[in-house]
Amino acid sequence: MMGSAIPWLLLGATSHGGENGKMTQVTSIQRLSTVGGLAPATGCDADHVGATADVPYDADYFFYRTRTKHQENNIRCGG
Repeated sequence: MMGSAIPWLLLGATSHGGENGKMTQVTSIQRLSTVGGLAPATGCDADHVGATADVPYDADYFFYRTRTKHQENNIRCGG
């Protein structure tokens, strides 16, 4: 159903918080298979300035890294 969930998304990493963390080799993160997450259809007007709304959603996230010449196969964790 078009427009019923937040869009799928692919983001490239622009920086890392440290040199040896678990995310150091991550080059991209992809959000797929989204369900929900759209902003409410009403309430975005002058009477609701500064209001917030919690909007739950489900998605699958994939983390990508560049293969190095020493790797035989990429390893997929989590299923």
